[in-house]
Amino acid sequence: EARATELEASLALERQSKEQSEEELEVLRGKNLAEEARVAELEAQVKEGEEAIAEAKGQLLQEEIAKAKLNKQLDEVVKLQKEFQSRAAEAESWLEQERQAIAEAKDELEE
Repeated sequence: EARATELEASLALERQSKEQSEEELEVLRGKNLAEEARVAELEAQVKEGEEAIAEAKGQLLQEEIAKAKLNKQLDEVVKLQKEFQSRAAEAESWLEQERQAIAEAKDELEE
């Protein structure tokens, strides 16, 4: 009978130990689920960050394209301005020659 009591006590300790281990296992599973949720949240944040970076790169590329177009237009404006200045100088030179020719013709008429 003492042996049976001892076995029952041992069995009760094992059951208690098993229950405690199961409780600890449930706590660890809960912690694991919480950490998995945190990892998923961090992964989502990383993905959002990567998307924001990709969007910013796209905007930067668009700005670079726009800048290149503006620089091309500016180059064209400068080219046209130089051409205009050259033609204006030619016209001024021609006008001066015409004035001199008129002055000479006047001088000849007066003589």
